Amino acid sequence: MKINNFLLICAIVFFNTCAKDNDPVIEDPIIPIPENAVNLSDLKTGQQSMFMGYTSTCDSLEEKFEYTRDTLVVEVVEQGGELFLKEYFTEHSPISMDTLTPNDPVYYPIHGIENNVLIPERTQSSLFFFYGNDTIRLNRQHDVNLVQDGCKLMVDSNPFIGDEIGVVNDFKFGEVSVTNKTVVSCVPMVDIDAYLIYNDEQLFLSHTVTIVEFMGNIEEYISGWELIEP
Repeated sequence: MKINNFLLICAIVFFNTCAKDNDPVIEDPIIPIPENAVNLSDLKTGQQSMFMGYTSTCDSLEEKFEYTRDTLVVEVVEQGGELFLKEYFTEHSPISMDTLTPNDPVYYPIHGIENNVLIPERTQSSLFFFYGNDTIRLNRQHDVNLVQDGCKLMVDSNPFIGDEIGVVNDFKFGEVSVTNKTVVSCVPMVDIDAYLIYNDEQLFLSHTVTIVEFMGNIEEYISGWELIEP
């Protein structure tokens, strides 16, 4: 009986091993972006993406999180044979309605060159104004792994700043959630921390933390733009 039991156990182990070897490998599905969305890897006239504004504070990240109801539209347009990004707010966005001047669109050139996107003039952009480098790198290996610490991203317990390219597995707060994305930061500044969070095709988050000191008290205010996905 002992021999029969041993043979039976061996058969079960062999069967389970074969089943595992033949099981298909389950991978995260690659979801193609919408055909008409702004595609950083394949810029074309007529592409359009929309972003929703959000605010919060670092000391009450969850409690004070809210969407502002401002909607930023970003379009790829052509002028004089050159591609530009056109930014403007939708008609009923609070920013658009509260300003004393009309919501004039902002235009700035954008160039796709090999595995890079060049944005040489971005100071008027609501998305890219803080980015010190004129190049957004695509299809590049990451330099550092990032970990969320409240409203910010850290590398080895230090603030993520400078020209390194990072990857974050999860960055979540309020109703914002991004997973497994590339991150670049602003140039080091005294009063601001900021990140562009994207993949090789789309920008998902433009996240800014502004540091304000008043009467010895320091407050950190969050503002940003999240891609509105269909």
